[in-house]
Amino acid sequence: MPSTGERYFNGMNTSVWINGKQVVEVVSIDYTETKQKMPIHGYKSITWDSVLQGESIIQGIMTVNFEQTLKLKEFISLSLDVDKYSPALKGAPSLSRREVSLIIAYEKQELKAEELSNFIGWNATTDKRYNSVASAKVIELKGVVFTNMQQSIVPDSSNILEHYNFIAREIV
Repeated sequence: MPSTGERYFNGMNTSVWINGKQVVEVVSIDYTETKQKMPIHGYKSITWDSVLQGESIIQGIMTVNFEQTLKLKEFISLSLDVDKYSPALKGAPSLSRREVSLIIAYEKQELKAEELSNFIGWNATTDKRYNSVASAKVIELKGVVFTNMQQSIVPDSSNILEHYNFIAREIV
């Protein structure tokens, strides 16, 4: 497919929000939605005749720069309390089982050329004025529960990172 000359969304203009608060330290976020399907074979069928819909699960990982241990606890503490519906855990859990809303907002910045043919003395074929045009896309992951946290430490000058695994109910 030929390019239309428009720019793509990129990570520089992306922001991540948890429960309405922006998480500035996010380095990357990846998620996968898996929908299971099962083929149905009819009587004496060699190939499948139909497909049944199965479960759907969203799994992902979010990486943040390390500032303090379990930084996301402050975001999760404002979330819906589902701990009261879950069995008690022995000891103090490092991650809460509370559900949060995770929003990923993409913004595409680009410059569009406008001809200045209305002005006297401007050459319409060579003189152009550039205006910034922004388009946005928002993805919301609902019912996000963080399931695991790990740190990665490399013996050089790169940042220490915390990786948070999560599951979610749906993508809107």
